[in-house]
Amino acid sequence: MSKVLILRVQSPEGTKRINITAQDTYKNLYEKVVDAFSLSSSDDFILYKETHKKSPIDRSSLRINFRHGDQIYLVPEHDNVFSKPSNVSFVIKSDHPIDISTSPLSFISKLIDIKEDDVDLQLDKVDGKIPRQQDSRLCHHNRHGKCLHCIPIEPYDEEYLKNHSPPIKHMSFQAYIRKLQNEASAEKNTFSSLENISCSIKEQCLTGHPPWPKGVCTKCQPSQMTLMRQTHRHVDNIMFENGNMVNRFLEYWRSSGHQRIGFLYGRYEIYDGVPLGVRAVVAAIYEPPQETSKDSVQLIFPDPQEATIHKVAYRLGIRRIGWIFTDLIPNDKRSGTGPVIHHRGSANTLFLTAQECIMAGWFQNKNLNKCKYSPDGYFGSKFVTVVVTGDATGQIQFEGYQVSNQCMALVKSEILLPTYDAPELGYIKETSPEQYVPDVYFKEKDSYNNEIMKIGRPLPLEYLILDVPTGFPTANNQMKSTFNDTCSIIKTPFCIENRTRTDELQDMDTLALYLQQFAEIDVKRANSLPYKATDILADLHLLRYLVANDIFQFSMDQIDPLFDALRNNDLNGVTTWMESEAWQTLLQLLQIELPGLSSSMKQLTPTVTNEQSSNWTCSECTFLNDNFNQTCDMCSLILFSNKKMNVGSNRLDLASASSSDASSDNTLPPQYKVLTLSFNQDCTSLAMSTPTTYSLFTISQDNKIDEIHNCEIQPIINIPYLPYTEISTIERLFSSSLIAVVSSQAPRKLKVCHFMRGTEILSYSFANTILAVKLNRSRLAVCLEESIYIHNMRDMKLLHTIRDIPSNRDGLCALSISDENPYLAYPGSTVTGEIQIFDTVNLKPGILIAAHESPLAAMAFDMTGAKIATASNKGTVIRIHSSIDGLCLFEFRRGVRRVATIYSLAFSPDSMYLAASSNTETIHIFRLVNQKEKPPEVASSWMNSFGRILGGVAYYLPKHTTEVLTQDRAFASVHSQSAGTKTTIAMNIFNKTLKLFVAGYDGVLSVYEVNTNEGGECKQISQHLLFNMTQNLSNMQTITTNDRQNSLGGSKQLYPTNTIQNESHSISVSSKLTNEKLSNDQPFSTAVDDKDFPKLPLPPKYDDE
Repeated sequence: MSKVLILRVQSPEGTKRINITAQDTYKNLYEKVVDAFSLSSSDDFILYKETHKKSPIDRSSLRINFRHGDQIYLVPEHDNVFSKPSNVSFVIKSDHPIDISTSPLSFISKLIDIKEDDVDLQLDKVDGKIPRQQDSRLCHHNRHGKCLHCIPIEPYDEEYLKNHSPPIKHMSFQAYIRKLQNEASAEKNTFSSLENISCSIKEQCLTGHPPWPKGVCTKCQPSQMTLMRQTHRHVDNIMFENGNMVNRFLEYWRSSGHQRIGFLYGRYEIYDGVPLGVRAVVAAIYEPPQETSKDSVQLIFPDPQEATIHKVAYRLGIRRIGWIFTDLIPNDKRSGTGPVIHHRGSANTLFLTAQECIMAGWFQNKNLNKCKYSPDGYFGSKFVTVVVTGDATGQIQFEGYQVSNQCMALVKSEILLPTYDAPELGYIKETSPEQYVPDVYFKEKDSYNNEIMKIGRPLPLEYLILDVPTGFPTANNQMKSTFNDTCSIIKTPFCIENRTRTDELQDMDTLALYLQQFAEIDVKRANSLPYKATDILADLHLLRYLVANDIFQFSMDQIDPLFDALRNNDLNGVTTWMESEAWQTLLQLLQIELPGLSSSMKQLTPTVTNEQSSNWTCSECTFLNDNFNQTCDMCSLILFSNKKMNVGSNRLDLASASSSDASSDNTLPPQYKVLTLSFNQDCTSLAMSTPTTYSLFTISQDNKIDEIHNCEIQPIINIPYLPYTEISTIERLFSSSLIAVVSSQAPRKLKVCHFMRGTEILSYSFANTILAVKLNRSRLAVCLEESIYIHNMRDMKLLHTIRDIPSNRDGLCALSISDENPYLAYPGSTVTGEIQIFDTVNLKPGILIAAHESPLAAMAFDMTGAKIATASNKGTVIRIHSSIDGLCLFEFRRGVRRVATIYSLAFSPDSMYLAASSNTETIHIFRLVNQKEKPPEVASSWMNSFGRILGGVAYYLPKHTTEVLTQDRAFASVHSQSAGTKTTIAMNIFNKTLKLFVAGYDGVLSVYEVNTNEGGECKQISQHLLFNMTQNLSNMQTITTNDRQNSLGGSKQLYPTNTIQNESHSISVSSKLTNEKLSNDQPFSTAVDDKDFPKLPLPPKYDDE
């Protein structure tokens, strides 16, 4: 067998290797070259042995004479040897002009029927040059002449754009095309082509190599990209036809506090504010299906009504032109002049986050701009992005943006990623076996002011963003509205789709109530009525409902005449359609829902009483509002009822104001609103925050509560390590000086501080709102809604990120403080009560525990980390599982109520007791004793005998009944005097006695002693008021009670003789000043009836749950 030799063949299309043997002839060599280069014939080229190509290789039958590794040279006989005459598309390599005589582009353009937008067709016919007036100093010709100083200038002139008032940052797209054409050549046979950027590797490369990752060449791999600020934009201005449509869009945020996304429907028109400019005019906002929260929105794809709304909009002469979303943080403190916080939209903050840029790029790729100057038939996009946020004065403002063509290419190739620590930065994906990613660079200046190139990992988003001015018509330049948003007759507009969270439902009832405002239209009297027929039906949400409802759908043939009439503003056409059989049939159906619908306008309009016609005064800003308005026109406060605060008792009811959200009662002064309460890991310290301060307290062995740190957070005080008010999360690491804080004003930023030194150690920014922070000696866990970040406590480096966890909007998680079992627990499902255990040392997931059938509401580890207690949102059963193997160790029944909200769970230090607080008046304490370890019960009463009988027959009853009868009940309990107040609890052993600490969001800390031998009702030892008072008042109050004498018929409570009378209850009060301690028997001398002084709760009532 002959030895195989490798011969290299170099050609203009690259070098290839062919295998030959000593038996092959030169004729065989030509045939193998044809096969290697996929050529049509061997007559199209000549092979040479030397580079100077003087000795061609003949096509003879002689045997070849080559050595292994020799190289020969292929020279084509004509230009189109390597071209494919089939259906290969013509690709332009750059956007520079290409001569028509040498390019088939003109021929291809004739074959492609590109229908550009109407506004582009209009601008294409406009000269676009900017006229200039004659200069009296430089122009020396008559008024009919022109010279260099007064000749019209081009629409892309840089000096004109720079000196324009205001300056024009980006030229229009049509001006950009004129610039390219004029820069190309003055000849008439030139053409400027616009090539779309591609960041993806080409599939099925013509060179024939294997696909990526096995092969790649210069012809199929994308070129590297250098980010440049785009000089042009496709849309130069965004204009809303009126403000009412935006107010209706914002009503969702005002009523629910959740963010919202909507699609903008409108049209494009010529904008004279920029040479050859284009304006996007918004006529309506459609809200697609979405899941919303206070800091995030998730669109639900696909939208089942997308095709319907597109069809309706097209028939009305409008189209989808952009999207709008809110990013509003309410200013609860009302600091400044506006209702919202300014946190974006400036050079010191951010304009668009990476996620928003990716979303905008995705939408722009879905809505491409048709362009005849591109061989692809499209170039860029006119799709706009509008952000609703707060400005520097705290008022709501609208910011318009587009992303550049480079950003569109990055998003289309799926190589632009968001960063998790800085939302203002993006990140370019790295090349992997699954995807080839080109290098993306950007320019910046170093410390020596030298311009350097840097790889885009990460990259600043300013290179990708184009700002677009956004506004509303002025009073002197009103714009005619497409729909009935400005109709003054309409007091109750037809509700908007997909708003089930705010109880807005589109059905026949709401349609009947909407039409009740108009009654039946009398066509003959239409001109005398205060409204027109078009005012009734000119509503995009209503028209979509008429086409898409499930009860009486209008076909497109039936409703097309209405669309034509509304598009042409034809009043006679609308009234004629309302006399059609289809509309009259719908009115007959609506009379079932509203019998008086077909009566006269006088009969349908409700009688306006004096009480209804009177105006109402806003309790927040005192603005006098019309009675028809349910929200204040000045501050947007929603009118629920005109109630006055009852101050007859001269006290603030703190307990009633602190049920689930301590800050929900606006009648409380800010210093008495508790935002958060948290015990440290070993229950030796308590942290509390209000809108104006945060405090740290220590818990000593003798039950004393001492304030060790108080930070008055005032806007005029510069606190370098804590520049925010309203601390929503504060966690202290054991008894150290290290605290982790999160503010509601910057909910995405975590600060780790040294409170004794008053210094900030570090800060982290996250992509979404921080919901919880957990600490132990080695780890710091930060919980977001769909991810958890685990940091090392020693150097604060990020160790691991748990992504794509089930939606955890309450930030429910628990972190063990044990070094032997360093576990993190979080919900494993949003439907059932599953617990996911995660090992924070080995950084890998552990077991998944099916703890409850309903979603979780509370969880807590014991000191060893081997046990985890959980409760579901029903709150009836509390279970304890092993965090190591997932076995259910204990099961307790909280009480006889079917549903309760569990606020807090806490183990004792020896893991022998578990306490649970809820929205009921009882705090339960369970003893963790196995059945074998339980002491024998003595039949000392009929209840014990009855209990044993129930236990015996329980196994013959249905499973659900058996579980109820066999579950352990509370060993001890505490009856709180303020049921419903949110509480945080902890347990510790002081002086060999188990103590229960109950911190309420009414600002009261109660200490109880647990009888570990007999259980029963716990003894209250002391009670402390945590709020800071004035200098003449104490910053704490303590109630000390004697032993209670319990009897079968009830309970009695004895108080010391040193008391003051308040509301017919005797309360012992002792004072503890900041710098001076008073004796326990010293009387309290401050007036108790001060209305701004928060009082301690009344003595508890011992009613069984």
